[in-house]
Amino acid sequence: MLRDKIIEILVKVDDFCEEFDLEIKKHQLNSGNYKVRDRKAALSDREIITILIAFSQWLIYQPEVLLPGAYLRIL
Repeated sequence: MLRDKIIEILVKVDDFCEEFDLEIKKHQLNSGNYKVRDRKAALSDREIITILIAFSQWLIYQPEVLLPGAYLRIL
């Protein structure tokens, strides 16, 4: 169940990032004579966004893991 959900999120994020990258390239300024860093990250933007979404969804269902004392006071 969880694996299917993460794959579904990854597919949606991948579709979004493809469209977003195309739009960014359309509106990107020319670098001119400036040096531009073109270093690849260890994780792609798609992977980072997917991890953030999955982590935030996990916190919604298990808030006591992050803030155990505050969670008990709310209840």
